[in-house]
Amino acid sequence: RIRGVFKMAKVISILMNKGGVSKTETSLNLAYGLSVKGKKVLLIDMDPSSNATSVILGLDNNLSEQGASQYKELFDKYISEGQPRILACYEAMHEYLKQTPYKYDIHDVLEDQKLDIHQAIQKTRFENLDLIPSSVALSTTDIKLKGSINPYNRLRRAIQKVEDEYDFILVDNQPFENSLSFNSITACYKEGDLIIAPTKISLGGIQGIDSTLHTILQWMQEVESLRYDFKLLITMKNRNGVDNKWTDILHETFGEYMFDTVIRYQGKPVADASMNRKILLETPKFGVAEDYQNFVDEVFSLS
Repeated sequence: RIRGVFKMAKVISILMNKGGVSKTETSLNLAYGLSVKGKKVLLIDMDPSSNATSVILGLDNNLSEQGASQYKELFDKYISEGQPRILACYEAMHEYLKQTPYKYDIHDVLEDQKLDIHQAIQKTRFENLDLIPSSVALSTTDIKLKGSINPYNRLRRAIQKVEDEYDFILVDNQPFENSLSFNSITACYKEGDLIIAPTKISLGGIQGIDSTLHTILQWMQEVESLRYDFKLLITMKNRNGVDNKWTDILHETFGEYMFDTVIRYQGKPVADASMNRKILLETPKFGVAEDYQNFVDEVFSLS
């Protein structure tokens, strides 16, 4: 295919240098909501915790008696090979945790530049929604990339091979800064791409905004001037004076760099959806789901 003949996907990175601000919840509902609108969506899980992967693929992450037996069998194997006990424990546990129902995930794409990204793409139970999963193996990718030449453009180069096959490519990120988050920033390289920074109203959330903006602005000043847009999204908002005041002030100061939609805090429906490996918008009967639908509509209007 000749680049430029086909429309390239809008790349959206959900990025915040702070945990517990609903990054994955935002990623899941946005991916699902856009796919329901008939858009072809690829969600890339860039978090070693793999929560988005578990929900999208409906994986059971609970421990089982069978799993304990599998770990013990691996341990016995390493002991029989003459490994010291503590090393046998480590090797067996590491091998057990690496077991996944998919052959390749995002760590393979980032570490092996010869791997075709198509090999890591998983079809899902949702029409129009594909996934590149994550695994615990991604936790060591940062160190491996830092020892390579030009480690921060791996994700961009991989996405460029499939960006004419999708309308939206979404990236769910880990809650801290390293080479993986730098890859997610540089993946948003063209006009129309978007970095969404979800945050809740708390001291940690405000510190997260400061840290995330510092990372983005420093990168653009010192490394590469990218043409993406940036928007702040308030999540987990409580109905109290502090949250109301801060939300109003942030809207006033950030202006067009902030979504009009605000996601309210409703703990139980979010927790229930996560426990049942569901996405909130699959059963949109709660206020927080209504908020996420408004958010999806707002993102859709930007495309």
